[in-house]
Amino acid sequence: MKLAHVFIEHSTMHLDRTFSYGCDGFTVCRGMRVVVPFGAKEIVGFVERVEEISTQEAAAYDFEIKRIIRVLDEEPLLNEELFELANMMAKRYIVPRIACFQCILPAKLKPRSTAKCRKLETWVRYEKDIASLTKKQQVVLEAMKEAKEMLRTTYYQMYKSVGKKLISLGCVTVFEREAQAVLGCEEPSGPVFDLNAQQQHAVDAVLHHSAMVTLLHG
Repeated sequence: MKLAHVFIEHSTMHLDRTFSYGCDGFTVCRGMRVVVPFGAKEIVGFVERVEEISTQEAAAYDFEIKRIIRVLDEEPLLNEELFELANMMAKRYIVPRIACFQCILPAKLKPRSTAKCRKLETWVRYEKDIASLTKKQQVVLEAMKEAKEMLRTTYYQMYKSVGKKLISLGCVTVFEREAQAVLGCEEPSGPVFDLNAQQQHAVDAVLHHSAMVTLLHG
């Protein structure tokens, strides 16, 4: 049996521990958000860890092991650095770890029961080939087959009436997905400057210095 240990969304000290839920049949790992039953409600939590236990070990638990209801993320939102940061914050400021996760993440990704307010985006995906397509329709469908899926607004901007016709023919299907915040940093796209010897020496000193802060003069 696969067991997920989950921090639930209630940020109170007496609930600052993980709760165990069965997750057989789900693709779930550390750092993902899941919806779980808690009392009579469905709430959101973060998976702290996943482990395999035997049937005998499961039977030894003194409570009924409930199952998670669904997984909200395709990939973990929290990496090891963010877990370490949350643990440090919780220890230093004496707060529940789930409250630290709520501070770390963007508002739309916070582990809270906001299913009614979640923002959905409309996407399209390649579905199938059919006979008797026009040359333009075949070109667009081949492009969608390669792209697999994209936002519907982008699809309409690129393919206009041909794209709409492919939807009506069932070659491309429309579906909704929860809007995802962009996590991480984009690569800088500005101009590249050639550094002189003194500037390069300063850059190398910053990059290879073990201290967290470097003071530059001039």
